Amino acid sequence: MDEISDQLYKLNLGIKENKTSSEIQKILMQINKQFSTEGCDKKAVVEYLIKNGIVDTFSLILKSRERFSASTFALVAEISAEVAKLDLGRQTCSDPAIVVPLLELMSNNDTNVVLQVCRALGNICYDNDSARSLVKENNGVNRLIQLLRNLLEKENLPENMRTIASGCLLNLTDTYEEIQDQAVDNGILDVLLQYLMKFSSDEDVVTHCLLVLSCLADSHKGRAKILDKSVLSSLLSLLEKPLKDDIMDSLLELFGNLCENDSAKLSLAEMGLCDKLVQIVRKHISSGSVVTGTFNICKTVPDLIILILTGDASMEHLWKDGQGVVYKETLSWLKSNDENLLIAGALATGNFARKDSHCIQMLADGVVEQLRTLLEKHSGKDGDIRMQHAVLSALRNLAIPAQNKAAMVKIGIVSNLIDMMNVETFPVVFKLLGTLRMLLDKQEDVAKTVGENIDFVKRLVSWCAVEDHPGVKGEATRLLAWIAKNSKTPSVMKNLVKANALPPIISMMKSEHVVMQNEALIALSLVAVSCLSDLEEVAGSTDLINILYQILAGDIIVIELTQNALSLLVVLMCSAKLRNAVNSTPIRTDLKVLKNHNDKKIRDLASNAIQMLETSHGP
Repeated sequence: MDEISDQLYKLNLGIKENKTSSEIQKILMQINKQFSTEGCDKKAVVEYLIKNGIVDTFSLILKSRERFSASTFALVAEISAEVAKLDLGRQTCSDPAIVVPLLELMSNNDTNVVLQVCRALGNICYDNDSARSLVKENNGVNRLIQLLRNLLEKENLPENMRTIASGCLLNLTDTYEEIQDQAVDNGILDVLLQYLMKFSSDEDVVTHCLLVLSCLADSHKGRAKILDKSVLSSLLSLLEKPLKDDIMDSLLELFGNLCENDSAKLSLAEMGLCDKLVQIVRKHISSGSVVTGTFNICKTVPDLIILILTGDASMEHLWKDGQGVVYKETLSWLKSNDENLLIAGALATGNFARKDSHCIQMLADGVVEQLRTLLEKHSGKDGDIRMQHAVLSALRNLAIPAQNKAAMVKIGIVSNLIDMMNVETFPVVFKLLGTLRMLLDKQEDVAKTVGENIDFVKRLVSWCAVEDHPGVKGEATRLLAWIAKNSKTPSVMKNLVKANALPPIISMMKSEHVVMQNEALIALSLVAVSCLSDLEEVAGSTDLINILYQILAGDIIVIELTQNALSLLVVLMCSAKLRNAVNSTPIRTDLKVLKNHNDKKIRDLASNAIQMLETSHGP
């Protein structure tokens, strides 16, 4: 540290004694040299410089514009850039005495001065709103944009000049909305597009410009301007150029950022973004290129297509009555040898299958068979989780239309789903249960097949106790209820009892969702018809009668819910033991009210229940 101390002393003394610019310059060169000395502790050097007033010293030099040469100012800016690489240095340099003169030097005729000024300001403004505010208040944004305009046509510039200037703009605009809006107002979009077109082969410059556009898209004003079709058209034309991986990655990230809302997804779909993307994937596959870095075309490009497909209007546009290029291409991915494309194909299928008419055609197109093939390869707990989740999501959607269910069952998909009972990843289990529930809706044979598989029913019961994933718990319980409702088979009812499925179904009666309460009531009524004595055994431990009473005593009467609750009550009271339990509640009062309800079924069921209670207490 002796060397830096000596040079700093000489610098301060030289300024005080009015040494010539060249003499001051030599001292600055020695200070600057410290940062490139092998084994230098840069942090210690910066801390020493700050502690000993380097900012005050530099401010004296910077305001003496007539006294010092351009080379001297360039060295001051270069050292400031090194100091500002540390957070402490950035904060210390966030001083009007440093920032304002540097901004003024941005229009200097010496390109090296301008280069070092951009380095310094870029480093000072990195994640530093106090410095950015100074830049904004002193016309710095407009100065930088004008500089970038000038650099468009200049030649024989210092190496990395455009890279440093565009990097400075990036550090200014990142997460700072006021500067983002100011930059947009000053015409930055036009400048950035010119850079992208003219320097498309310069990886650093293009990457900076794309990242700046992503920053601008974070502001309402910037996003609106970028989503203008003329701007989008220019960005889309970049995809037709030979782009390096990092540039392609940044461009796709920008498009992904823009796809925050469905209108943007539709605009990009209508302008042909997805068509260009499938061509890029196709070209990559045919070239036989091997992924060597972190960027994977077969992962990143399809991911953007999937994102656009999540919009209803954009998905419909790309569907094109089942003849769309993107739809056809994503179907072909289901036969790919690339795992990322297989998963993307399944995800695309799931998104296209958000309308019944689409699902019906997709079944005819052989999609289910292809998905089944994928599922067979990944059915166990060691299967690819992403693949399982994507395939099951698609199958669930495809199973929603009534006319698809029987056809999918005939293909044999149910056995594949049951084979997945040992899967342990809850998001996958959630999709598995939802798919099965869709397939057995009004499909008695399917419900019977599933319900008679005692091992699977026991597995369902175990999932009903999952607290870490409420979705799995809810779906498992609903599936048990649907098995009872759709099978209507005594052997299945006995299996449900044997697997201890009644407690979770009874618990579902307390759900905050009426539809789930109804499902539980119907299932229990069907079980009670076949296995009333078994219900007697679990009624006490599950508080069944009291839960049923709470439903019937509610302030708000939901017609279907009340009908189903009364139906269950009537079946339960066929048991003397359960009838006595019902009598121990204040339910008679509520039944008398319901006896006069305007719904005939409620009146009849309530009357029947009252009669059963009175008969049991007769003389």
